[in-house]
Amino acid sequence: MEKDTNYYNQLAKRASNDDVAFIELYETFFKRVYNFIYAKIRNAADADEVVNDVFYKVFMNLEQYSGTSPFTAWLFSTANHSVIDYYRKKNKKRQIITEDWEEFFNESIPEFEQPENKLLTKEEIRQLLDAIGKLNEREQEIIKLKYWADCSNVEISEILNLTPSNVGIILFRALDKLRKIFVMNE
Repeated sequence: MEKDTNYYNQLAKRASNDDVAFIELYETFFKRVYNFIYAKIRNAADADEVVNDVFYKVFMNLEQYSGTSPFTAWLFSTANHSVIDYYRKKNKKRQIITEDWEEFFNESIPEFEQPENKLLTKEEIRQLLDAIGKLNEREQEIIKLKYWADCSNVEISEILNLTPSNVGIILFRALDKLRKIFVMNE
């Protein structure tokens, strides 16, 4: 049975006094929050730190969660503010994580992890991230929430204070822009 927004809203209310409920929230949303933050920071170690900060803030402030808005909107709003705080504190430019040379050239790694295959994947990812960087901020946010954080259009609309149909239109136009960017680069 798929759990709905109301289920997570109720679970979040219980989680302020129930560790098991908080663990369920953490396990359910960790990957989505991590992907969302990693897409913005592009550094695994820093993303880990920010994700920890997000869930710490959520845990410490669950009593303030009213339940009037969806928990996912509250959670991703907290994540977004934590990323802003990260950039304020660190005053860093975004950077792509680099790997150790030893791991990169390890002969015992599987074929899909071999250097030439990893380079292809890394190059494709770099091209995609560069193309996304050419979109405006709202389009970038929607793409990141949709594909990295795996949010629905309704969840995105609540996080960004838009209508779901507006999210769909912006997403459609952003994807069309990305297609045109890739056609121009071929």
